Order: sequence, then C-alpha cells, then structure tokens
Amino acid sequence: MHLTADTSSKAGRFQIKGVKPYQGNRTGKDKPPLLEPLRQAIANRDNWLEEYDVTLHRILEADDGMIHDAYRLKEHGVIWSDDKDLRMTPYPYFDKEKGIVLPSEEFGWLTPKITPSGKVKLIGQGPLFFWAQMLMGDTADNVKGILKYNGKLCAEDGAYKALEKCKDIHEAANTVLDGYRSIDQNPLPEGWMLWLLRWPGDNFWDYCMSLNLSEENGKYLHECRGRDWFQDSA
Repeated sequence: MHLTADTSSKAGRFQIKGVKPYQGNRTGKDKPPLLEPLRQAIANRDNWLEEYDVTLHRILEADDGMIHDAYRLKEHGVIWSDDKDLRMTPYPYFDKEKGIVLPSEEFGWLTPKITPSGKVKLIGQGPLFFWAQMLMGDTADNVKGILKYNGKLCAEDGAYKALEKCKDIHEAANTVLDGYRSIDQNPLPEGWMLWLLRWPGDNFWDYCMSLNLSEENGKYLHECRGRDWFQDSA
C-alpha cells in the first residue's frame, strides 16, 4: 500500500485572478493539532509497517501526487481517498460506499444523489467528473465554477443536466467551454485550480490543447490566456 501526504499548497505559491481566492474559505481557520509532526512521523521510514510506504510531497499537493501515481501505475494501481477531486482519475478507483474497486473509465460517468437534507450531491468517476466540477465548482477549495449556465446558477444538479447526454470527453469539454464563452468568463483560473496533474509539468492548458475543441472554443482559450489572470507570487 502506498500513502501520500503533502506540505504544499497551490494557494501559497500562486496568485490566481479567478472568481474566488483559492482555498480562501480556510483563512483564519486553525489546523488540527500536531498536524505537521504527524506528517513528519508518517513519512519517517523507521515508522513504516511492512504493508505500506509513504511519499511526503513538498512541492505538489497530495492529490496531484496520487494522480501522478495513477497515470504511472495505470491498471496496477487503485486510488482510495475521501477527496472527491480524485474521482477524476481514469484508472481504477475504490468506491468506499459500495466496497468495490471500480474499473478504469476513459470517459466516465455521473450520478446525482439526494442527501438526507434533500440536497443534490453529484458523484462520478473519470475525466467527466472534472468537467462537472468546472461547472459546479468545489466548495471545499472555494472554487466557484461557472457563474451561470444558460442564465441560471448551475450547482450540482445543473452540471449533471448539462453533461448527462455527452458521448465523449471532447463533447463534454466543448459543452462546458461553450457555457464559459457565452458569458465571457475566463475558464483558465477555475481549470488551473481544479485540474490534477497527470505528470510533472502537466497543466490544464496542455490538457485542453490535447482535446478536439471547436474552432470557437480554441480561439476563446487562446484569447483568455492573454488576459491578466495568473502571476507567480514568489
């Protein structure tokens, strides 16, 4: 078993001019007691059990490190985490509620669930889940997502309805980017914060450029790239 921990933060290294400050909702909140000593203890080889080893990331966030491993191991690895962002992996994923390992999903799936409080919670797997997050955002990391989709607030139910009929990841990407372009919202800040890196040097821009985007969306992304949206804060 391989465990991954991190001491890094996207928010600490970059200034992103998006809809909301990345992880800005965590400002002023106390971290759990002894968090840093616990990280160091877990990463100390003398404390390892035979069943697992540990990688302590100081540059990447732990979820990026896990996606690195997923793309490296492919069918020989399984992601198991309570972090829903990791559902975007296209490789095997352990579903804790079902107690089973879900197979690889090159495209993916989405399913809306009703919570006990009556709210819609969107679950899924594969790259399709990433594009759903681009619409609905991620409240845990203070990422807003799209401001409005077809003139309405999107949220999880709207993300599902927008993507449920898409047949492949190219159609899903164009559906989301059509929405951003229609209200002239730059998708790059949201994508930069939500995209998990597949390998060193990877980023949301390179991922988008690998897709079959419409001519309109391709031109729009290049125009958005020239906007004042990103700067190194170091």
